[in-house]
Amino acid sequence: MKIMLVSRSWPAYEKSGVSLAAQKHANMLIAAGHELYIVGSNPLIAQESTPAAGKFYEPSSGSGALYAPAKLDRQLFQELISKTQPDLVILEAWQTGLTEGALKIAHQMHIPILMISHGISIHPYSNTLRNWLRYLAWLPYQYLCLRSQIQKLSAITVLDLKVDSARFYDRDLAQSLHKPIYPLTNAPALKVVSNKTRAERKNQILNVGYFSEVKNQLRALAILKTLPNSISMLLVGKKEGAYYQACEQYVKQSQLEQRVAFKEDHQVDLAMEFSQSMILLQTSITEALPMTLLEAMASGTPFVATPVGAASALQGGLHAKTLSEQVLAVEQIFGDERLWKKLSAEGKSAFEQHFTDAKVREQLCHAVENTMSLV
Repeated sequence: MKIMLVSRSWPAYEKSGVSLAAQKHANMLIAAGHELYIVGSNPLIAQESTPAAGKFYEPSSGSGALYAPAKLDRQLFQELISKTQPDLVILEAWQTGLTEGALKIAHQMHIPILMISHGISIHPYSNTLRNWLRYLAWLPYQYLCLRSQIQKLSAITVLDLKVDSARFYDRDLAQSLHKPIYPLTNAPALKVVSNKTRAERKNQILNVGYFSEVKNQLRALAILKTLPNSISMLLVGKKEGAYYQACEQYVKQSQLEQRVAFKEDHQVDLAMEFSQSMILLQTSITEALPMTLLEAMASGTPFVATPVGAASALQGGLHAKTLSEQVLAVEQIFGDERLWKKLSAEGKSAFEQHFTDAKVREQLCHAVENTMSLV
């Protein structure tokens, strides 16, 4: 079968969950014997390592919000479809000029379309003026565009079928429109299979993610400040931007320099840090399904996470929302060896059942086959 996989996240060296998932899905489709063409909005797409039958650069911009209208070279994309003649177009993620524009064109050309959704971010995720203004900018898309876009789909995949979260608003809307919905979860980007016991691990909390209000690293540092001096924290993310500088300043003001390390992912063996850390701490104020939690589960590392998106349904850790709840959860895992071992075992078991590459491959092939059977 000829498949065109359209994702803004090519080349896949970008350290985002969508980018890494798109690369993984592409390799799975090729391994399944499909003739795959990948389309991205980065001119460096020719350097992408995925062994696709064709790699195409498609200029695009925007996201769909009022402050960033989605734009795509319509004629160029139509010519690309005419050239490759795909049996199926797969779109990876909402809210990009490339996928939003490609959806409209592929539908008009009567080609089956499968949307791989990683959730959708159109609701306010914190009670700040900035986030409410952002929400207002997405209202036209939410009420005037999204329903129409979903109606054009042949089918859609979702990260979780049941969790009640605004991040899965597109899932609920698709369900109300009677569109076929197939589960397609995430799998860890890292190979972090660990057999390290609790006694072999460092007295370290691991926090991974780009420095931002969304990932909320200042909350992670506030948690550390309340804990004994014997506990350290490693924060892994790109060391740039105003929020990172705010984190650095907080560490200095709180005199935490001897207990906190900031590293970029190329400066550490991240798989090893997952396997050697006592806890993974995820303080995000919004998520769909964080790969970092799956990587912790795969390594038998208990987590403390905010109950957002599909994270609230994951096993292998404790879910806590407020600062006091999070501090208590961290203290419990550090202080109770039996609890640590219980969570470690639960996380590894849940990972093996639901989040391996083999499971994702099975789900992806099922979604593709069922979508084509609808034609």
